[in-house]
Amino acid sequence: MPVAVVPIAVVAAGAIGKLIDVFSGKLRVSRLVHAIPNAGFSIGPVAVFAIAAVTPQQATPVLLIAALAAQFVVDFSIAAVRNAMGREATVRDVMHDT
Repeated sequence: MPVAVVPIAVVAAGAIGKLIDVFSGKLRVSRLVHAIPNAGFSIGPVAVFAIAAVTPQQATPVLLIAALAAQFVVDFSIAAVRNAMGREATVRDVMHDT
């Protein structure tokens, strides 16, 4: 799969994975929207590979570590923003909640 499509595929997979709960009545359909921010972790590695203009198969170990670090940074940033939107939170609060 092309690297640029990965975030879209992650969103789709997250939504599809919740369909069983929707059909069984355990989850409202409106909750499928959460698949979008929940897939945010995939943006960091995709950006690293796009900037380096390589596919993951061609990446060096250093680039793979950079992609993993980017995943952590983006995922933490999204979690911090989501947490701060729900209430006023400091970075210490976010680190303690995770």
